[in-house]
Amino acid sequence: ISGMATVLGKRTGKSALQLHLECGRAAILDAGLEPRAVDGLLTGVPMVEAYPSYSMLVGESLGVQRLRYSQTVGLGGASPCAMVHLAAQAVSDGWCQAVLVIYADNRLTAMSRDTAVERLADAIHPEFEKPLGPTMVAMYALAATRHMLEYGSAPDQFARIAVQARANAARTEGAIMRHPITV
Repeated sequence: ISGMATVLGKRTGKSALQLHLECGRAAILDAGLEPRAVDGLLTGVPMVEAYPSYSMLVGESLGVQRLRYSQTVGLGGASPCAMVHLAAQAVSDGWCQAVLVIYADNRLTAMSRDTAVERLADAIHPEFEKPLGPTMVAMYALAATRHMLEYGSAPDQFARIAVQARANAARTEGAIMRHPITV
C-alpha cells in the first residue's frame, strides 16, 4: 500500500461517484502517482447508485486509461478487506503494478434511515433467505457462533473488537460516531 485517503463525515450534496473520485484522486496523490500509472481499479458497490461495472465508470471519470484489471466487488461489509486482498494478488501475480482500491457511499445524506434499512433487508437471496427471515445481523451472528465453536472464542472478545474499532474510528477526522462504547 503506497497511498491512502479517507473521506468521512456527512457529505451533503455529493453523489457516491463524486465521493469515489475525491477519494481516488487523493489516494493517487498520496502515493505520488499520476492517474496514468494506475493499471488496476477495484471499487465497492454503492448502495445509493447501483450501476453495472461501477469500477469502469470510476476509472473513466478519473481519467485512468490503461486498466489491465478492473472489478466492482459486492461483498457488503467484507468488500474493503476483499478488495485489498484482490489488489495484493493482482500485483503479486504480475497483472498490475498500481491498483487503486476505493469504497465510498453517501447513505447518510442520499437516503433516509428507513430506506437504507429496507435496502439492506433486500440484499438477501429471495428464494432461500427472505422467506426464512435471516437478517444481516443474524447472518453475522451465525458466523460468530461458528467461530466460537471452532476456536473457543467468547462473546466478550467480539465485544472488545467493537469497542476498539469505535475508539480507533473516533480518532479519525470527520468521524460520525465519536462517543466511546463499553462492554
